Amino acid sequence: MVNLVLKECMKKGFLLDKEMLDIFNKIESDKINEIIDIIGNLKLKERVITRKIFSDNIKNIKKIMNGGLNDSVDAFFLELNEKKKTENINKKEEFNTIQVIKEKEHKPKIFTVNDFINSFRRKYNIIKDFLLEKEYSDITSIRKISKNSSFTIIGSVFSKRITKNKNIILEVEDMTGSINLLINKNKNKLYEQASQILMDSVLVFRGSCSSEMFFCNDIIFPEVKNNRIVKTENDCWVAFISDLHCGSVNFMEKNFLKFIKWINGKEKNIYSEISKNIKYLFIGGNLVDGIGHYVNQEKDLKIKNITKQYEKVQELFKLFRKDLNILVTSGDRDAVWRGEPQSRIENKWFKELDARNNITFLENPSWVKIENKINILLYHGTNIYNLTNEMPNIRNKSGFSSPNNIIKELLRIKQLSPMYGSVDIIPEEKDLSIIEPIPDIIFTGNLHRCEIEMKENILLINGSCWMNNTNYLDKKGILSDPCKVPLLNLRTREIKVLDFSDDSKQVKWIKDDNICCKMND
Repeated sequence: MVNLVLKECMKKGFLLDKEMLDIFNKIESDKINEIIDIIGNLKLKERVITRKIFSDNIKNIKKIMNGGLNDSVDAFFLELNEKKKTENINKKEEFNTIQVIKEKEHKPKIFTVNDFINSFRRKYNIIKDFLLEKEYSDITSIRKISKNSSFTIIGSVFSKRITKNKNIILEVEDMTGSINLLINKNKNKLYEQASQILMDSVLVFRGSCSSEMFFCNDIIFPEVKNNRIVKTENDCWVAFISDLHCGSVNFMEKNFLKFIKWINGKEKNIYSEISKNIKYLFIGGNLVDGIGHYVNQEKDLKIKNITKQYEKVQELFKLFRKDLNILVTSGDRDAVWRGEPQSRIENKWFKELDARNNITFLENPSWVKIENKINILLYHGTNIYNLTNEMPNIRNKSGFSSPNNIIKELLRIKQLSPMYGSVDIIPEEKDLSIIEPIPDIIFTGNLHRCEIEMKENILLINGSCWMNNTNYLDKKGILSDPCKVPLLNLRTREIKVLDFSDDSKQVKWIKDDNICCKMND
């Protein structure tokens, strides 16, 4: 039933969140399509329909229905409205709102080849439908391309190679077949564009063909763009940290305790007022250093037992003030399977925190909404390292010092995990690697460097870390820049970065051209 409802919704260009799906299951099956048609006719901007969005549009829905409501639809509206009333009553009692708007379906199973095939097909169809919304009038399938003519296709990049003449050959496929497209080295802009393309990207290709060769003349990317900048009415600050690597000999516990003291409002300085207004703390994975992740890792470990490592994390988390909403996603060093999407870190590691309701453990990636309006995508970014190596322009210019360069490329292709093999992929029915709905903020980690940037009205934040570099990271070319904490004011959209490193006797601001505001001591 759920799959049928989702399928019909996707045809209309929207999705339902889990709560709406549960409510839909209570409606008579012959009325579901009617309600889906009504939602589709509203032409809402939101791609994922929540109960609140549905409730806010009930008057318009009833106008479309023209009063012709049946008992089951009436019951549907009644349940939505009653829940909304209850929410309004309790709203004053809530100090924050957190809503998980996208999560994987927990269905343990043995995956087969067909599961992976279906996963690729779903990804292709979702991005294809997104591209078709741009109303290309001349899209054709690969099978229907005729000789000596022009064509426009939507295809997934299967392979890329450079010929002995230094031209690029892209093997592109759709649901009807595959084709080899040649990008001439003399077309400088197009050639550079093609050299950066990642495998499994779904793109629009325009070209022409002769009797012997298919030539690519233009490449169009899906390009995720946000047409809004959302702000809250009241001052509300958000802090972002990542990659604690607790258990490592290089874990900077003293500095992390300094951060906890500050965010708890116990360090009296000119920044104390901000710490009191921080409502959310996002932690981007790798709480622990883990065990056995590379050769001779035990030499870099102060705590050589995974349970003891999490006990240390638990000890630190207990120090945070209880009115701080803490949202934690998993990373590749945490005690979960590394395949994406990753499960949330299990409660068994944090039994002493069960009584606290202010800590939420999330999957990787995860999509949450805070303050009822701001969509945040959390992604640890295990594959950022591998994708950097696959993109010569980024690898040769900025390397691993600018993780947001890769995130911008992922926004262009609307995928978090392209290039099968860059990370282990779990072929879930719900594909969390598609960047949808459109986020207001993307928070990543993994490369241990704080970086902040705006791209198409989407705020990109990469978290710093809380460990000094190891020989292992040095060999990988990663240079950690620890103890930096980005802060975001959701009302003014001001961004600040606090530095808790050892060369600072007290908390200090980092001043940089990318930081929106500066503050004098």
